[in-house]
Amino acid sequence: MNGDEEKGKKGNLWLGILQFFSNHPLLGFLGCLGSLASIVALGPAYFPWWTSPKRDLVYCINPVRTPIVHVGDISDFTVNYRGNVVTGNVTAVQVAIWNAGREPIRNTDILTTNLVLHTPNDVKILVIKTITNTSPVTGFEMTNR
Repeated sequence: MNGDEEKGKKGNLWLGILQFFSNHPLLGFLGCLGSLASIVALGPAYFPWWTSPKRDLVYCINPVRTPIVHVGDISDFTVNYRGNVVTGNVTAVQVAIWNAGREPIRNTDILTTNLVLHTPNDVKILVIKTITNTSPVTGFEMTNR
């Protein structure tokens, strides 16, 4: 055999392998999946802050208020709370606080040990209640001062 015949057989072999891969439906599908995976991987490669771990303490005050007592509606009775007469409206509101980040918030990440909810001077918070605490390990608790 001379060199040209060997090159021809090797070329035919590679041509046969290439034709097999290009005509096989499963291998074509896997090639498409690999291409899509490489395109999706470009996002975090060029924009690493998309997937980087972060801590993000956020809160939300539900805009829907539930009136419990409205002063102008009924004038025949008084409302007492722990021995004190309530002279204004009593309304319920929900405030949600959560970590929207991908990393836990530790004690060392917070500058102060207290998170304070400020209200206008004429608004008093009567009752504070935790509805859901998804991670009791955090030791999150609320107090009314």
